[in-house]
Amino acid sequence: MKKILFIAFAVTCCSFFFLQATADYRGFTITKSDSFPDRNCKLVQLEHKKTGLRIIHVQNDDPENLFAFCFYTTPTKSHGVAHVLEHSVLDGSEKFPVRGLLFKLMEGTFATYLNASTSGGSTYYPAASQYPDDFYNLMDVYADACFHPLLTKETFHKEGHRVEFETFDDPTTPLVYKGVVFNEMKGAMANPLTQLYFANNQELFCDALGDVRSGGEPHIIPELTYEELIQFHKDHYYPGNCMLFLYGNIPLERHLDFLADHVLEGHERRPPVPERPLQPQFDAPRYKELVYASHQDRSFVSVGWVMNPTEEERLALELLEHVLLGSDASPCKHALMQSGLCSDVGAFVEADRRQLPFIFVFDGAKAQDARKIESLLLDQLQKFVTDPDAIERIIAQVELRESDLRPTQRPVGLELLYSVGLTSFEGNKPEHGLQLQKRLGRLQEKLKDGFLERLIKCHFIDNPHRVTLSLTPSVQLETERHQQEQDRLRAMKAALSEKEIQAIIDEAQFFRMNNVGEYALPKRSLDSISQDILEIPLVHSSHDGLDLHHSEVYTNHISYVSFEFALPELAQNELWKTGLYGYLLPQLGSRGRSYQQTLEHIERYTGGLGVSFAKDIPTITLQTKGLDKNQNVLFELLYDTLTTANFTDKERIRQLIIKHAADLEAALVNQSVDLAITATLSFHSKERYFEQQMSGLDYIQKVLDLAKNLDTRLDQLLIDLQSLQKRIVPYQRADLLLTSEIYNPDHLLSTLIKPEASVATEFVLPQATSMSYPVGTNVAFNARGFSTAAYEPYLLLVSELVTRKYLVPMIREQRGAYDARAIYEPHTGNFYMRSYRDPHIKSTNEIFCYAIERITAGDITPEDILKAKISALRALDMPKSPAVKAESAYLNFYYGRSDADRREFRRKLLNANASDIQRAASEHLVPYFDKSALVTLGSSKLIESHCNQ
Repeated sequence: MKKILFIAFAVTCCSFFFLQATADYRGFTITKSDSFPDRNCKLVQLEHKKTGLRIIHVQNDDPENLFAFCFYTTPTKSHGVAHVLEHSVLDGSEKFPVRGLLFKLMEGTFATYLNASTSGGSTYYPAASQYPDDFYNLMDVYADACFHPLLTKETFHKEGHRVEFETFDDPTTPLVYKGVVFNEMKGAMANPLTQLYFANNQELFCDALGDVRSGGEPHIIPELTYEELIQFHKDHYYPGNCMLFLYGNIPLERHLDFLADHVLEGHERRPPVPERPLQPQFDAPRYKELVYASHQDRSFVSVGWVMNPTEEERLALELLEHVLLGSDASPCKHALMQSGLCSDVGAFVEADRRQLPFIFVFDGAKAQDARKIESLLLDQLQKFVTDPDAIERIIAQVELRESDLRPTQRPVGLELLYSVGLTSFEGNKPEHGLQLQKRLGRLQEKLKDGFLERLIKCHFIDNPHRVTLSLTPSVQLETERHQQEQDRLRAMKAALSEKEIQAIIDEAQFFRMNNVGEYALPKRSLDSISQDILEIPLVHSSHDGLDLHHSEVYTNHISYVSFEFALPELAQNELWKTGLYGYLLPQLGSRGRSYQQTLEHIERYTGGLGVSFAKDIPTITLQTKGLDKNQNVLFELLYDTLTTANFTDKERIRQLIIKHAADLEAALVNQSVDLAITATLSFHSKERYFEQQMSGLDYIQKVLDLAKNLDTRLDQLLIDLQSLQKRIVPYQRADLLLTSEIYNPDHLLSTLIKPEASVATEFVLPQATSMSYPVGTNVAFNARGFSTAAYEPYLLLVSELVTRKYLVPMIREQRGAYDARAIYEPHTGNFYMRSYRDPHIKSTNEIFCYAIERITAGDITPEDILKAKISALRALDMPKSPAVKAESAYLNFYYGRSDADRREFRRKLLNANASDIQRAASEHLVPYFDKSALVTLGSSKLIESHCNQ
């Protein structure tokens, strides 16, 4: 492996030596070049002399290449112009006049990532692919969309905001606002943490456009005009205001050739966009009491600073956040939590911003306690003394994070876009994102001499630029805003002429027409797709009831461990307590250690310890990861946690339940769509039924009720949890999945507990019943699903067809939801449809039904099938982390899918025709669909309206 990496790095260097020797290539000049052998990459920064386009290129041997066109965007109002423009440019361009361009592109590409995003002062358009030809097709489409979008008025109304009659062709019905961004932000602003972040930004940067929300305020978005959108594009979308980020193994000169030949011709250099003004420092701390529109009973206090640190201090401040608040074991967090003034403490720290905000967030705190909290926090900061052991634990976490090849399922290039590319808009040096270990080494030396104490004194204690803020929910404010919106719409309707009424109806009808122009996009075929499966090494052996599964793949010296076993027989009313047991398990003391000592132990040696429940019988799974050198510690940690967790620690459990209840209440909004999916499938799938009971809506309701009556129920709960612990640990059969380059089964077997007999739980699934749950949001999250045939490739194609032909155009584009799609899970046979941030319930359910009817009726063309196959294969072949690859291999083993089965699945998918798909829909969907239930989490007003229809 090392030899392969060396050769790849040598080839990369040769490419750059060629460019450096020429100094000027196709009008591009290298401004800086750095090698990072420890990261197996090279960083080159360039500028196009004629246009001013900047390029940041990270080249290595990763075949998943990524590009991102990034623009410095500086709105001066909260009407969402940058956000609406982000959506609108991907709705057709001069070369590719395709409505719904991004979604159409997904149907005909092997891209591993396609998206666009607006955040703070930038808007960026990333895409990734493992195939060079596909990569350049994507770049061609994205470049033309960014620099030459059509930006029609219809696009503005679809993506931004418009009005329609509630029944689109009936002018006697009320007017309503529509628009993808309008509804997206209605959903986003329902999250109180989002509101808190913006409130702090507004108060801390009050003289530097801090009150501007680039995503848009829902009640201000209707003020945005089409002319403002066009002007914003002219002012910001040109090469001189663009940074192009490139990542992967495609040689740099090939990128430059493509840009010179296909993108930059005809563009000239223009003056740069003015930078946002800097915030002047306050003379004295400030205090503010604010309310936010919500039905949630969740209040906050925050204490925030604005700082102007050096580069070295930025890294130290990031480190300090982890030292102060990294876990409940941190002395500062422990003291703040023990005060009883809040249910949890966290922080917002944006170390990459030109002026750094550092904001402590106290969840569940009352406005009247704001001064007490501020005083307690300042007292804790003044008492701070560097703890070398804590620093060592944080450094260990950083080492583990840096070694992880793919910490999320997003492309590696996307992670580097954030840490290397976008930070340059704030004046940071791109190379710093690749020098973390080196920078940490330098910082560690300084930390030995009171560096953090001086940092705290300078940037916290002696810094007057501080705001202490309270944020309290207000039902009245939400009602007032809703009333203002209705009054505005009624006045608007009263002023409409007959001609304007007809124009509104005509536009609504236009959005309900089929898309046109989709065949202007680059065509793809299946020729370049592998006909065979990706084989994942997995060695299985059995040892006295313990099944070991080892995937020996390159992990960059990290071991990933997953330990799973069946739970004992449980009564119905014990399921939710088992879910609570799993939540508490990794956060309690074990092996005679206090919970602080246990958390410190976890922090030093692992990337965390997670607990989940899954499968078609109740199971518990513990997952962790750590450096290979600490592999034995990981096994011992699993044993200690399972056998000795301290369920007698009454105060710790009380504290955790209060915190957990606050988090679950937030989850009702933040995870609404996932909760709706689990609920609708729980009537048909045992796995999802157990998930519903142990972490879904039923579980949330029981924990919230427990928290309200904790004083009277805690003693009995402790008895129940201790009883569960004694019954859970002796297991019937266990599976341990180890993904690593090393394997020590002898130590593993001598560490883990031996099994004893237990009986799996059986439950009769409840009758499917449609349900609506009011939550604190202005939109709805709908789901309807059931279980059908497992491992049926044609159903995977059905889900793609339903999504692209019906749900996206009819629910998203025509009716303004943020997203809608159908999902088929081959292993379990679960099939469901869901909509996200949706302003409708009834019509969405009707479209769910209509989509199945149309596929069953054979509304399928050869072009539809090709696109569905490309989309399905793209998902199957998506690059995965070593741990996720091993998990996939284990699931194949668990469900009895041999490599021969997988090959047959792929063969059928590749060769599927319309009759195969139609027959699968008729046999496997229609018989179950009418027995399924619609589950909605959303606005109480939407639910009430739905129930009255």
